[in-house]
Amino acid sequence: MKTWRSWPWTIALAAVLAGFVFLGLIGLGLRTSWGEILISLLVTGAAVAGLLRVLATGVRATPSGLIIRDLTRTTRVLWTQVRRVSCAPTDRRGVHAPVLHLSAPPNVKGSRRGTGAQKDVEITVLASYKPDVAQRRADQIEAARVAAKQRSR
Repeated sequence: MKTWRSWPWTIALAAVLAGFVFLGLIGLGLRTSWGEILISLLVTGAAVAGLLRVLATGVRATPSGLIIRDLTRTTRVLWTQVRRVSCAPTDRRGVHAPVLHLSAPPNVKGSRRGTGAQKDVEITVLASYKPDVAQRRADQIEAARVAAKQRSR
């Protein structure tokens, strides 16, 4: 299906982390003691892991829902849980992001009390300082939701 990314932030952060990988590899060549080599390996490994995660960030639409990959977590949201998608300001001044408005999950026998309400999901990985960019992304996600809903009928 479709994948959305915030390319300016992805490219900038990937370039910084690629620089750390490059410096770490140079450092490995210059080190002489096992302690220095171990530290260089750890830093280089962390930079590579960070770089791979940055390159995987974004939002992917699948036939069953969305996969939202931030730097630190992956969230899966089923289309059946999403009532609508809108654009709203975030808690950061001047930043707007798409928001998934979720419906309450069905009451399941044996479920814990107080777990029926779900919060809306703010897709901060697609946030923008330009409200029209965030609105365009929200509209695209809403269109993907409607298309998936029509295909499932």
